[in-house]
Amino acid sequence: MRTRSHEGRFFRWHASRLTNICIPRLGSIKPVTILRVRPLSKSRSAMCRGNTKICTSHVWFMFACLTSICLAPTQAQDPAAKPPTLASGSTVAGKVLLPDSNPSAEAIVFLLESNGGSFRLPTKPLTTQTKSDGTFQFNDVPTGRYRVWAETDQLTTLQEKLRGVVVQVETEPPSDASDIELKLHPGCGYDVAVHDSETKQPIPNAKISFGWTDIVREYTTGKDGVAKPRNLSVSDWYFIAKADGYATQFLKTSKQELGTVLPIRFDLNPGGKLTGVLRDGDEQPVADAKVSIVAASRGMDPSYGSTVTNEAGEFSFEGLPVGKTFRLSATKDAYLRASHECAVASAEASTQADFQLLKRPYGSDVRVTVLDENDQPMRAAKLTNRGNSTADVRSGETDEQGVCLLQDLFSGYAGCQVSVKADGYIAVQRSIDPGSIDTPSEITVNLQPGKTLRGRVILPSGEPASKLRVYYDGGENPFNGLGGRVETDADGKYEIRGLASQTTLTVSTPKQCAPVRGLLVQVIDEEFELQLQAAGILIARAVDAETKAPIASFNVKLGFSEDRRAGDPRSGGISTRLTQQGENIQGTQKEFRLEGKTPGTPYKLIVSADGYETNTLERVEVQSANTAEVLDVPLKRTRAEDLQTVAGQLVDADGNPIVGASVRLLVGGAIPQPINGRMQGWRYYHWGLLRRDNIENRDQCLQLLKTSSDAEGRFEFKGVRKETPWLELFYSGPNLMPQRYSNMRIFSDLELTDLVIPAEAPASLTIDLDLDDWPTADSVTLEAENYVSGQNAVDLAFESESKKLADGTPIVFSHLPSGTYSVLVQAKPVPLGNGGYRVQSIYHQAITIEPGRSHDIELKR
Repeated sequence: MRTRSHEGRFFRWHASRLTNICIPRLGSIKPVTILRVRPLSKSRSAMCRGNTKICTSHVWFMFACLTSICLAPTQAQDPAAKPPTLASGSTVAGKVLLPDSNPSAEAIVFLLESNGGSFRLPTKPLTTQTKSDGTFQFNDVPTGRYRVWAETDQLTTLQEKLRGVVVQVETEPPSDASDIELKLHPGCGYDVAVHDSETKQPIPNAKISFGWTDIVREYTTGKDGVAKPRNLSVSDWYFIAKADGYATQFLKTSKQELGTVLPIRFDLNPGGKLTGVLRDGDEQPVADAKVSIVAASRGMDPSYGSTVTNEAGEFSFEGLPVGKTFRLSATKDAYLRASHECAVASAEASTQADFQLLKRPYGSDVRVTVLDENDQPMRAAKLTNRGNSTADVRSGETDEQGVCLLQDLFSGYAGCQVSVKADGYIAVQRSIDPGSIDTPSEITVNLQPGKTLRGRVILPSGEPASKLRVYYDGGENPFNGLGGRVETDADGKYEIRGLASQTTLTVSTPKQCAPVRGLLVQVIDEEFELQLQAAGILIARAVDAETKAPIASFNVKLGFSEDRRAGDPRSGGISTRLTQQGENIQGTQKEFRLEGKTPGTPYKLIVSADGYETNTLERVEVQSANTAEVLDVPLKRTRAEDLQTVAGQLVDADGNPIVGASVRLLVGGAIPQPINGRMQGWRYYHWGLLRRDNIENRDQCLQLLKTSSDAEGRFEFKGVRKETPWLELFYSGPNLMPQRYSNMRIFSDLELTDLVIPAEAPASLTIDLDLDDWPTADSVTLEAENYVSGQNAVDLAFESESKKLADGTPIVFSHLPSGTYSVLVQAKPVPLGNGGYRVQSIYHQAITIEPGRSHDIELKR
């Protein structure tokens, strides 16, 4: 019997879908300090009538949940920031002025709901237009907190994207409402040129937008193929270029100074079209379902679009890059969320991508009785059930008898779970056995009194840190319902009730302060005072290795340093934006700046620029803000004689061309070998990194070149660095067995220009078992033997795949490469209480998969 912990894997999965969520570095956890604080006296929770609430509204994108996810809270506002402007009842009114202080007529004014430091996506502000005297007015505005700003074609009142003047609309009109005065100034300008990549001719009528990263705004290129936005604020803008018949492209810019104009260019390739039909389990079309499409390996790229199926269940998307692997997602009320991976094979013909959206079966019903430590009923205890989506929530409160009925519950990966909370008591989470409407399952939960943490947060200056969010026990988010958050008061104080003997704290620190994440605290009598540390900064720029002159345009990616030393601060996390896309430095921005980190924290810096070799610095440290110096990163110019071409043809086991495969060429700086370091295994060439393109931010990756195979299965990579120790080609695609070929340095430079690469015949494995013989079994997992630390980490294009027994038997694994594997029968996942889970293996069997063979095994106790 083996026990495996999936805590890290689960967190990486949901974290990778958020732009500000930070990915923890495996193996980087250090022992933490235990701090002691004073407990509060016990108290009973207040009594309250019972009810059941069902939340099935449409999904807000997870970025909107950042206010409740503790692992990467939104950065706190400056404690010295101005208080919000008070509006007169339900009316928000004011005046817009030009730079010369004259009134601005016909300016567009935006009013956007804002929950502190975050916004609900998609952003849909109210708008109005100023009169001839520059005045504006919004009527019948609901109570709440808002941001207001104004724009013209050339001017804006914003300094930062969406960060307008804060306005508080209250139920009772203030006796003296504040005047709102918005003054326009020149914005950041861009000359966005869009050209055909083959003919180099300008493309008129191309559309420039920013997707979900901003409000809906669009600019159109003229006859010269140039669009000229001039009213943008200071931000790292995510430009999206679309044109009929062309593949959509994205480009993220660095922050520019107000009043400047930055030229940027898109060279668009021919785009493909994808069509499909969405059907249910009875093969009937599903109408009015939302279907969206994103890159399968994306970080936080904008999506390629969304649509709604028609009466025939049909949907279509255009402007898709050929050869790129996409993930289609479909949602509809009363249906299970569905996804499907596909790739556009050609720009000439439409690619078909049909898939299923199954109806959601009725979930379990449960009657929960909540008792206190004396077995007395607890009124107003809060119960919550969560599924795998932020929209999958059932909640309720206990009545005077301490009873609450929850109906039609959701099941997540760990099964059906209900968390129970009451003020002053330690929260618990329980697994629920299936129950029906007529006969709900019944459980009794005894809550135990918890301790109280009284704390205070102090700024580096010694002043109290007010209005900071303090998250405890992992926060409260879609994957963990046991924690929560509080906010510091004007004296920097807070109080958290209902804790166990220890807790973890994460603080949404101001930008000028170092982060506090996952701080382990022992709850005792003393008040816990947390003195924030001043944040450090890392400043870097690219310079020519020979001339030492600064390079005007370059890209910086960030990684975790493997060169860890005693006393190093915890690295915390890194935004997926920095690990995957990196930050483009251009225009008026001359340097890369990493702020808000603890001084002394080491990172890996990967710097690249067109026409230069990438330079990876294994260890660079965050410096104190008042003594930081610019780090010059030298880049060597590439020479034509140092580059080569790798080209060839992909064919299947029968010699037929493989069309539309996503082909990658990895140029490595070292031959993989076993190590006993932090990565635990063969250095950096694991299949999991390759298939997700995450190998790019590893120090052994000198280049990762991407293309797709054409109608004849051919591919070509130009500009490949010569004389490197490692060269690996691999490919994947929908309904295609992934293949990897390493090391290709055994071929001569001439042979590398005309390769014929035959694929191995795919194998399959069918596993049958009698569920009565395995009453505790929940899933079957097939995993490559030693795929982390053995030879399979280098050779095999497979890691692991799991299938639920609830979906039926036999279990079939298809498109398998030959190799050594393990078959694991596993019990139901056990939640760890922090969003992770542990899976216990109750049976293990080794198997060797042979090429092209259909394997069948029957598992018996």
